[in-house]
Amino acid sequence: MTENYQEHYTEKGFWEKVKESGKTAGSTLLYKAFLLYYVLISKNVPAKEMALIIAALGYFILPFDVIPDFVPAVGFTDDMDVLIEALKHISKFVDDDVCTKATKAVCNIFPEYRQGTY
Repeated sequence: MTENYQEHYTEKGFWEKVKESGKTAGSTLLYKAFLLYYVLISKNVPAKEMALIIAALGYFILPFDVIPDFVPAVGFTDDMDVLIEALKHISKFVDDDVCTKATKAVCNIFPEYRQGTY
């Protein structure tokens, strides 16, 4: 997976995707994406895990993946699967600071959101 999607990740692309598709993607998916993002920028991650995060976020950024994001009701299900799988592998790097930052980021889009679990 990492070889195929790493090249699609950029920080600018991530924030554009959040801005353009955040409401459609939903708070649960965004929370997972933000967890990965904040772990990535924490710089406390070994290269192997960093590559996995970059690939997962690259997949999230792509509008045309296994299930195109614009398909109603199911467009982000494959993205969710990829983000969950990445989180399973990097969970030891998700600390309270990362969770707080992810929650705050989601609350900027969904003010009613309360911290979820991943």
